[in-house]
Amino acid sequence: MSARLTPIALAVSVALATVGLGVIASGSVSAAAAAPSWQTTFRDDFTGSGLPNSSNWLLTLGTSYPGGPDGFGTGEIETMTNNPNNVDVRNGNLYITPQRDASGQWTSARVETQRSNFKPADGGAMRMESRLQMPNVTGAAAEGYWPAFWALGSPYRTNRWSWPGVGEFDIMENVNGLNWTYNVLHCGVWGGPCNEPEGINNGRPDNNGEPCKVTTCQAGFHTYAIEWDRSGNSDQLRWYLDNALTFTVNQNQVPAETWASLANHAGYFMILNVAISGAFPAKLGAQATAATRPGVPMVVDYVEVKYAGGQGTPTDPPTTTTPTTSTPTSTTTTAQPTTPSNTGTSTSPTPSTPTTPSNPGTGPSNLRVSGTTSNSITLGWDGPTGASYDVLRSGQKIATVSSRTFTDGGLLPKTPYLYSVRANGTTTPVLTASLGSAPGTPPTSATPTPTTGSAPAGTGTPSNLAVASTTATSISLKWSGAAGKSYQVLRSGVPIATVTTTTFTDTGLLRNTPYPYSIRGNGVTTPVLTASIP
Repeated sequence: MSARLTPIALAVSVALATVGLGVIASGSVSAAAAAPSWQTTFRDDFTGSGLPNSSNWLLTLGTSYPGGPDGFGTGEIETMTNNPNNVDVRNGNLYITPQRDASGQWTSARVETQRSNFKPADGGAMRMESRLQMPNVTGAAAEGYWPAFWALGSPYRTNRWSWPGVGEFDIMENVNGLNWTYNVLHCGVWGGPCNEPEGINNGRPDNNGEPCKVTTCQAGFHTYAIEWDRSGNSDQLRWYLDNALTFTVNQNQVPAETWASLANHAGYFMILNVAISGAFPAKLGAQATAATRPGVPMVVDYVEVKYAGGQGTPTDPPTTTTPTTSTPTSTTTTAQPTTPSNTGTSTSPTPSTPTTPSNPGTGPSNLRVSGTTSNSITLGWDGPTGASYDVLRSGQKIATVSSRTFTDGGLLPKTPYLYSVRANGTTTPVLTASLGSAPGTPPTSATPTPTTGSAPAGTGTPSNLAVASTTATSISLKWSGAAGKSYQVLRSGVPIATVTTTTFTDTGLLRNTPYPYSIRGNGVTTPVLTASIP
């Protein structure tokens, strides 16, 4: 969903949409390639009754992913459940139905594929497709409705901080009962070449996407699809409505490293959900009100994935299991970081201040880089066997492990990541690492050098980072330093802007969500300041 997952975002506000009409793909929509010979490898026609088939689907519960921002990073207000009133299979269809209780609280459902390796082989193509009817409600009764059919990069399942770099395909996205489908590619970094959090999209100056014809998107079934074509000299993404081409994004529209980050992992998992309120409905001037009608479902006829030229990875053991309890608290996942939406625990991550171990015999110590790949960093540390260790990035918990190693995946090149490990009341000093860090890198050589006091004149060295002010959706920062120098603003250790002033305003944020900031300049990085909008 537009601007999903952003712990950082919302930070980088889920999934994570923000929304709107950012970069339009350059050039006109190209003609579709000649129809390939497709082979279906995944299809669910939703026969039977009850909850969706757990061999194919899992249900995400609560108001966030474990460890991610509240409201799935998008500001949506519903609680996702596995209650049959919100999600059920009957009459050959899947029904996802938002409901509102007597106290005004909304519930809904978020249905995800167990598989997360949907990806075409080199030289091949893949098509993700669903025939569905959006909730049949319009006008004031539809305000705040946000149905979507979309896909997220697989690294997000084990790293809720990897959006948008791992990629997000919004195959169908709609808000407020309007007669159109929004097509979006989310990628890169916040404010980067993909214009996040808006993404590269088919939005028009009137804020509309592609309209449904004959019947409206709400009044009848339509087919929504995306093709990922790797058969040419470079990749192409193509979106379709009722088999008519609506939007195209070419690989060469973004830097090579941006495309590699969304394409060079195991693949994608698909999501069907109906959110209520949040950033995208708000951008188009509406949120759920007392007039918004509950009980109107999105109805899904089928979901299918097919390939021409083979799929990228033939097998993918489930990384998540369907929750066995009906209590809507949080997703049950095998590889969850216990700390996005995209699309994230049911509570906001708790910032942690690194401390020097007071008793190395009972807590972790000697945090180091054990190895790296093109998109992952493996950490190692010393500590007692069998202990439970929290792994923190930028002061926020992203995983809990019982071993003394951890691999953080879905990372971006040329990006610093700040790690520490906590157990038994002890937290290691911060280790700053990036892809390509040499094994054995010790904390002392990798930790940014904090500064105190005023910056020497003319050096551009930042210090005294503080919050200048906040609004309902923004945080303004200020710091000491020489005017006219270049400063890099980091959120959760990831660069989001470069400025030549000693102030910066971060926008599109959510209330009650922690945002860890630091400022880098002249080889010095300030201590992390965690700020939020009250």
